[in-house]
Amino acid sequence: MPRRVLVIDDDLAVRKSFELALEDTDLHLETAESGLKGLALLRETPYDLVILDLKMPEINGVETLGRIRKINTGVLVYILTAFHREFLDPLKVLSKVLETEPCLIFLLFSSVLSRQTCFPVFLTT
Repeated sequence: MPRRVLVIDDDLAVRKSFELALEDTDLHLETAESGLKGLALLRETPYDLVILDLKMPEINGVETLGRIRKINTGVLVYILTAFHREFLDPLKVLSKVLETEPCLIFLLFSSVLSRQTCFPVFLTT
């Protein structure tokens, strides 16, 4: 059974980039343009990985992450954002952030395929 990935990001270009990057893989990708829509999908479907933006309208990524943890405590969540500094302290409380450093997107997907233990990662520009 393919691994299920949910991308929650208000930026259409980011969502489309993930769709293109994963189209020839065994991963099943779904996207949501807001935290609220992503949470609705999470209530209906179990995911192996959630890729979450922090700076979004309606509810931000920190609030979304808190609600994700109430729905599914075991789902892997990677946080990809250019605005991590303003959200770092609340994230430390919610998700035990170990460190912040850039990562390559293929490492993210290889970790979900192998189901390695992971922690939130911030991509900086």
